[in-house]
Amino acid sequence: MMNRALIEQFLKNQCTAEEAAAVSDYLQNNPEELAALLPEQDWEAFEAGEYLHPVHTEQMLQTIRREVREMRAYRYRTRAAAAIVLLLGTGFMMWFYQHKALQPATAITQNGKIPVTDTIVTNTGNTQQHIVLPDGSVALLEGQSTLQWRPGFTPDQRALYLKGAATFTVTKQEGRPFTVYSEHVATTALGTSFRIKAYDRSKTVKIRLLTGKVMVRSTGAQADKKLVYLAAGQECAFNKKQHSLMVYNYERIADSILTRPIKGNIMENGEELLFTNVPLTEVMSRFEAVYHASINYSEKQLKNYSFTGQISKRDSLPHILETMAILNRLQVKEDSSGYHVFNPACNHPEQR
Repeated sequence: MMNRALIEQFLKNQCTAEEAAAVSDYLQNNPEELAALLPEQDWEAFEAGEYLHPVHTEQMLQTIRREVREMRAYRYRTRAAAAIVLLLGTGFMMWFYQHKALQPATAITQNGKIPVTDTIVTNTGNTQQHIVLPDGSVALLEGQSTLQWRPGFTPDQRALYLKGAATFTVTKQEGRPFTVYSEHVATTALGTSFRIKAYDRSKTVKIRLLTGKVMVRSTGAQADKKLVYLAAGQECAFNKKQHSLMVYNYERIADSILTRPIKGNIMENGEELLFTNVPLTEVMSRFEAVYHASINYSEKQLKNYSFTGQISKRDSLPHILETMAILNRLQVKEDSSGYHVFNPACNHPEQR
């Protein structure tokens, strides 16, 4: 029988990751121990603390409370205990990462199994870090940001946890949604690209859709649980203080003012450029003029590529080129002669 004091420490977030792994494993096999620890009146008031990530709590807590209302003393307490143990078991690693140093857990649990350790990538620099995820999707991790995921994901979902900012280009996989959890917000996509800014110091969490379609929902305990879908050109912001989601058009260009066509399929208004099925070579030429920079590329390599999207001139050219390269499976390098955009599959990147 496990020490009762250690179980109580586990419930109060006061144990180490190794201890949490052992307690979680024990309680999953002995849910009646947790049922005996908590008096009946505590079940209705039970809240998964901050050591549990929102992805693990919402639906299961509803089930627990429903069972508490419908079942009698020991029976419902045992089943509810089992459900809470499952919540704690799936969530303790997230709690540990949030409250302790991000170090891999390697302790052996009572049944001899080694707990699965999440993959954690932290970008401490000021330039973007290119990350290829287990499913082939790509993340551009901004400086001072951290991305975390379970190795290989799971058979039915691809879940990641982000602190900071990153741009994602998602490989489509039917029946296996790709979800990024940031502070109080979950963003889900099947095949698309989007950018999330979720810095601790910011008052909002922002999600910008680049291509395709994404679903965004608030997940915090005090959030309005609003569910929104973003279309091309839209961005949403979650207000951390008000716990609310707002959707707006980030390009802020009304159709009526897009009156100055360039080459028939590029529209310009002040600080914004709108491209509609424009050959990538023309896009690069336009960028050279706007940013007064040299962009080297092979017209032969890029002749079959085109681009549709909204570009703000306020965005940096390196960020724009890197995002477009990801979308088209190209690469970008910079040296003293300027930027070089090429297809890595070709032997000679810049043969014209």
